[in-house]
Amino acid sequence: MMSQHYRNYFFLLLFIIGSCQTNIKKEISDLATSIPAGKRISVPNSYDSNTGEVNGLGCYLRDKIESSIDTEKYHLVPREDLVIFFDEKEFDMHNKVNVDSQKNTEKIDSDIAIASRYYFIKNEENIVELEIRVLDLKSERRKILNSRSCIVSIPDNYQDMICQKKGNIYKSGLENISTNSRNKPKLSGNLNKNCYEDYEQMSVNIKTEKGVYLYIFNLAADHTVTILYPNVYMPSEPLSIEKFEFPPKKNPNIKYISVSSLPDEDSSKESIKIVASKIKMDFSFLPVPINSYYAGAKGGDIKKMLDVLKTNQEWSEIDIPYIVGKDCKK
Repeated sequence: MMSQHYRNYFFLLLFIIGSCQTNIKKEISDLATSIPAGKRISVPNSYDSNTGEVNGLGCYLRDKIESSIDTEKYHLVPREDLVIFFDEKEFDMHNKVNVDSQKNTEKIDSDIAIASRYYFIKNEENIVELEIRVLDLKSERRKILNSRSCIVSIPDNYQDMICQKKGNIYKSGLENISTNSRNKPKLSGNLNKNCYEDYEQMSVNIKTEKGVYLYIFNLAADHTVTILYPNVYMPSEPLSIEKFEFPPKKNPNIKYISVSSLPDEDSSKESIKIVASKIKMDFSFLPVPINSYYAGAKGGDIKKMLDVLKTNQEWSEIDIPYIVGKDCKK
């Protein structure tokens, strides 16, 4: 059973906003009145507001929006890889915690983004509520120029489209989250390799400050997240050393980390995220891949991880990318 977020509506409300169902082009035209002519516009993929998933349905909705833009009046800049949160204030603690900041937007050659997310409606088939916002990418905090909510028809095969996984907006947020706190601990780290054959062993070497709490995550190619440290064998406690290796050589319960590519890929791109915090944080809701593969957290739990990070400021983070699979064979 696929997890979906539902909203309840009175019949009258559906009747009022239902006019958008067959005329999304007019809705985009009305939204565009806030955009000066000649501006460069990008449309990122729409995402499921409940799970954060970007899938075939989100791509379909993005195409519907993009095809409704007047290309004689505006310059359309195709950017399917663009990550834009519909409501970035949700992840921004007064500029102390930033998600999807310079790491994602510094090379954007667009002036405007038309971002969207969708909700499934209880007891309704083949329609979703689509929320759309026009965001000024050149303003300091992405000023909202216009917004609209409407009901949109989706194809009969939308369940198959949902199964076409493209990414996860919240996982992208994890890859790009940072804090502007001046009280961050020092942090550096590296892996024993940057390219692994399937089932090869990985080790993580970290240098930080004594007394900090350390967290090591695996951001997997299947858009899920697992926590490697702390775990049931090594509980969270302040570090008594500055240099830390994981897995530790002297712990008999954790022998090694084994990595592998996705079953349908020759090679997969993943990353290790390391967080060093002066304050203890709780990520116990994330799965630990002990003696198992593909046990990663999805959607809501990844958003919970973001929420934990955004409510604390005294932490540092680094992301270390790596490749695993046939491309790494000697």
